[in-house]
Amino acid sequence: MLYGMRQKRTFSTRIDDELLKALKHLAVDTDKSLGELLEEAIRELMRKYAAPKQTKGRCSDAIEKSGDAR
Repeated sequence: MLYGMRQKRTFSTRIDDELLKALKHLAVDTDKSLGELLEEAIRELMRKYAAPKQTKGRCSDAIEKSGDAR
């Protein structure tokens, strides 16, 4: 593993056709991969649900470990 690169895992899920189409267009428009966009969206979702608790738990730990540089 290269320095600064985290191990990633593959998972599959089902998603609405129109939502996937919009995500693919966004990927092209932003010059990002689908994976990058999904990770960004998941980080934002984790922040949304972790923020009200004001305690350090699994959600905030996962966000910190993801290496999000914002």
